[in-house]
Amino acid sequence: MILRKNILLFLFSLLLCNGLFAQSEVVPELVASGYASPVDIAEAGDDRLFVVEQEGFIRILKTDGTKVADPFLDLRDRVHVGGTEQGLLGLAFHPDYESNPYFFVHYIVDVGNSGTSRISRFQADPQDPNKALKESEKIILELAQPFRNHNGGGVAFGPDGYLYIGFGDGGDRGDPLDYAQDPLIWHGKMLRIDIDTEEPYAIPPDNPFEGTDFELDEIWAFGLRNPWRFSFDRLTGDMWIADVGQNAREEIDFQPANSTGGENYGWDCREGELPYSSPADECADEPTVIEPVHTYKVSSNCNSVTGGYVYRGCRYPEMYGRYFYAEFCQGYIWSLRPDGSGGWINDEHFRRLNYDISTFGEDVEGELYVARWRTGDIYRLTMGDALAVPDINQNGSILSVVDTFSAYQWYQDGAPIAGATMASYTAAVSGDYTLVVTYDNGCTFETATVNVLVTSVDAVDGVVLLGLQPNPSNGRFDLQLDLPEFRRFGLQLVDIHGRTLLEEQHSGQGSWQRSLQLGHLPDGLYYLRVQTAEGYFSRSLLKLSN
Repeated sequence: MILRKNILLFLFSLLLCNGLFAQSEVVPELVASGYASPVDIAEAGDDRLFVVEQEGFIRILKTDGTKVADPFLDLRDRVHVGGTEQGLLGLAFHPDYESNPYFFVHYIVDVGNSGTSRISRFQADPQDPNKALKESEKIILELAQPFRNHNGGGVAFGPDGYLYIGFGDGGDRGDPLDYAQDPLIWHGKMLRIDIDTEEPYAIPPDNPFEGTDFELDEIWAFGLRNPWRFSFDRLTGDMWIADVGQNAREEIDFQPANSTGGENYGWDCREGELPYSSPADECADEPTVIEPVHTYKVSSNCNSVTGGYVYRGCRYPEMYGRYFYAEFCQGYIWSLRPDGSGGWINDEHFRRLNYDISTFGEDVEGELYVARWRTGDIYRLTMGDALAVPDINQNGSILSVVDTFSAYQWYQDGAPIAGATMASYTAAVSGDYTLVVTYDNGCTFETATVNVLVTSVDAVDGVVLLGLQPNPSNGRFDLQLDLPEFRRFGLQLVDIHGRTLLEEQHSGQGSWQRSLQLGHLPDGLYYLRVQTAEGYFSRSLLKLSN
């Protein structure tokens, strides 16, 4: 069974209906276990998920739960794990990975007092897509870290094709070096670079500070404490940033797809929506700050937000359009959805103590996954009833499904059949047939394959078709059969939806005739089937009034 996604937006009115937005429970469905401290999950445009292990492995997990035994990449000899927040932290595949098989990683190397963040490019092995060429590493940029925490770790390609990099403020508590508001350093910033036009990278010409004297060209946004996971809505292009707070607030930041960059998200002048006591001179005249779309605090002991994705998958309509995120320390899963007035509504879907969600992942179909850091388990998120893939009803060469979808397309041997866009289809030749159906939300599903064997002779068990005419007709069709020996047989007339309109049993020998009067039926295509105990054949009838 193959799932396909047709990227069409849900009707906004559907998104706002009360039934869809009931606070349903999220049920994590276990996909695989046995990973060591997973911190990121990425996809490369196929049925593989790439699980990043903090100590330096990248491993492949198929979406059906199959694990590839050998690692995709082993960087343990280069990765430095200094404390719980360092190591191999992020992974992103080139947007055109199929023809440009590069991927980018964010990891810490043991250089300097507290390690150095490194962004590197690697290439997949052209002889084995499940292997990366370790020797192909090309260092893109590096950033020395003053402390072992708040290194960020995310890398992701935006809808513009540029690579975005999330760096934390450098660590310790309260941004003691005042890096997050300093435009001449990368700490506490979101960077945006072009990795396609120059080596090692170029500055996109529309970066907000490109060519200025007092800000670094790579900076896209600033005022971040420790952005532990940012992502782009694959439908709208909006950016979502989850920024880990100090003591009082965890925050979710939102940047619309039409942003020109330069946003200041407030740290360390602000923590969430609250003022933060900082010695920084520039906070005396507080800068213009982009308010978070949501903040929270659920415990006095430990809070740490884990950013996720906007769900754009097909299986769970109740999840569609929501931004899902989690709480690492306390084991919550929430989602944000628009309230229809420019604001956001936060819904709680899951709460389990010590359910340490370290990262979300998104597969090629838009389905969401989470990883637990301590247990090494990978889960697929489910909510409510999944949309079903229909089964094909086969009545000889007549194929049909329940007529409840918005669009249909039949395929023979993998190729679309011109004009076969109804809920029922009669196969004219032998072959493997599938159907792609489209739900009202734009999601499409492909059925399992059925095999049809069509006889090339208009005869079965001694019953031979001599004539069926006129065809087309305005309502009368004359059927003539030849039965050299006595035979019992049945006649069945069905419409294109597979509904039976006429069913008769007959017997005879010699020449046999029957006039079918279909004047009372609407114009269209119908199918007549002649059946014996040994088999059948069928022929199409086209009724046209004019």
